[in-house]
Amino acid sequence: MPVSAPRRDRADAERPELLTMTPDNIPDLHLGWRNRCGPEEMHRVLCSYPGRSVWLPATREFGLVGPWRHRDEIAAVRELSASRNAAAVVEGLTERARDSGATVLLTMEIDETRRPAFYERAGLDLLETVITYELGTASTPPTKGPPLTFQRVSTSDKATVADVVALDHAAFPWLWWNSALEFQNYLTAPEVELWVGRVDGVVAAYIGVTIYHHWGHLDRIAVDPARQGNGLGVASLAFAVRLLAQRGARRVGLSTQGNNVRSQCLYERFGFQRVASNDYRLYGVWFR
Repeated sequence: MPVSAPRRDRADAERPELLTMTPDNIPDLHLGWRNRCGPEEMHRVLCSYPGRSVWLPATREFGLVGPWRHRDEIAAVRELSASRNAAAVVEGLTERARDSGATVLLTMEIDETRRPAFYERAGLDLLETVITYELGTASTPPTKGPPLTFQRVSTSDKATVADVVALDHAAFPWLWWNSALEFQNYLTAPEVELWVGRVDGVVAAYIGVTIYHHWGHLDRIAVDPARQGNGLGVASLAFAVRLLAQRGARRVGLSTQGNNVRSQCLYERFGFQRVASNDYRLYGVWFR
């Protein structure tokens, strides 16, 4: 008796073939000015983080995945260039991230926003909401705080970079940790400065800033959790704002997690104002 083939529902039958993307597929993609990653960057990501990205040859839609903050255990969607089959592309990325041993797959709504229903269909949950603030440097309040000796960090100072990594991991939740490689890469950018604040010679805080002409951004600020509540946070914040003002910044921006009430209170007491239009969300799925 002949065995009938398994039935496929209509959605599966109409879905284009989804394949793992390799560098050889880049010329076949539809890349334009809207794409965040050019061919060279895509080639780099696909070579350094293979087997995680996908594409649909029939429509030339694709999803590009790379490590977040130079952490292989966090698979981050670098680009989702898909419309009709976007949910299918995300499902393919999720499957490959899980099979590769990632702890989490995430995507950030910075340059593009989609309806929450899209993420629900794709099996992604809301992981974090990131909120943003700005401050004019002309309105920086005078600040008195405990004595902190600030020192600029260079890539050659391996011991201090290691201290910063340890402090970073103690101060931030796991998802927001920066790896040692992330800090090394960060320090190579010419517009970036990383500083540590020492108390009695011991690293107690650090700040990372970026200057873009007349606009500055406080990329990172952290205080040793064992020393919190002693004014080190406001002293570090004041140092960062003064530093950016000295470098020519007229306004300073920063962001923080929506559930980090402690940091929000610090920024608002200092005079930072919310800029809700720059807020963004992180969606993703945990595998373990």
